[in-house]
Amino acid sequence: MIIERIKMADSKKLFSIAIPTYNRSAFLDLCLSQILKQFPGNESYLELIVSDNASSDNTEEIVQKYISSGLPITYIKNKENTGADNNIAQAFLLATAKYVLVLADDDVLVDGSLKTILDILACGEYGVVHVQAYPYQTDFAKEFPRKQRRPETVVYDDLGDFIRRVNYFFTFISGNIVNKTLVDKDIAIKEFVGTNMVQLSWILSALFNSQRNVYIGQNLVAAKGDNSGGYQVCRVFGSNLNKVFDYFIKRGIQRKYFDIINRRLLFSFFPTMIRGLRKNKGKYHDEDYYATLRPLFGSYINFWIFTAPVIVLPLPVVRWWLRVIRNMSKISQLFGKLNDAVIQKKLH
Repeated sequence: MIIERIKMADSKKLFSIAIPTYNRSAFLDLCLSQILKQFPGNESYLELIVSDNASSDNTEEIVQKYISSGLPITYIKNKENTGADNNIAQAFLLATAKYVLVLADDDVLVDGSLKTILDILACGEYGVVHVQAYPYQTDFAKEFPRKQRRPETVVYDDLGDFIRRVNYFFTFISGNIVNKTLVDKDIAIKEFVGTNMVQLSWILSALFNSQRNVYIGQNLVAAKGDNSGGYQVCRVFGSNLNKVFDYFIKRGIQRKYFDIINRRLLFSFFPTMIRGLRKNKGKYHDEDYYATLRPLFGSYINFWIFTAPVIVLPLPVVRWWLRVIRNMSKISQLFGKLNDAVIQKKLH
């Protein structure tokens, strides 16, 4: 059952890591092992929560193992499965620290990331701190990107610039640390349940109430690749995501901020995802891509130039078209870096 009103942070802890989980004990084991490695020296700042959605595997045994190893985990096990969105929301609502990261059970904090995060959180008052993540398949340490160029931590005073930088990765649950004191008390989290985007209720609330936000360019989170599915991609990232946007527009947030995200979705996310789905749907459900996206995005030129061709053209032609898109993306990123050089303020 979702609590309708946000319980505000009331403890002296700086940072809560809240982990929703269900029947993925092996992933949770790895996730907690990385936190345990980095826990010594950070005890006074950190709160740990595991919200177990009535798992039938050995999840409880795994959690107890880490409690016995010294991790002060607050462990909640639901009597019955309440659904993924409800459990994710419960994990967030249980957190009492000023800053909260809802960390997916199959994602891990790489070595040294906890100290980096805590150092940044202690430096200022921020709404959202977005951390860079990378995908891995089998061994997150061996697959760590070695060619990353001069990762920077950038503080954004301009909301539009920060949204351009993070963009649709606001939807990546493990990548966004939220200042819970800036989340509106009247946000109706229950209205987001069933969208697969419940996390945006608190992420966007804190974002639009903040004066400063932070982008951490270091790869601090390793995200398990090819471990998602069970939904229709275009419905979730098209219809459902824009229902979330409409909720905030009705609360007075300017549509222009959500247009930034929609244009980027049409430019890069949907073309890449749809091509992959046309080749192999994997765990994702069938859907009519055009019928879902056309009513939502028909007024965007990016839909007709970048997304629609990937839906209707033969796959060999799509491959060529995506190469064109990628080249355009490189040009866009170049201009983005030039813009960042003008507006960024580095943390010291």
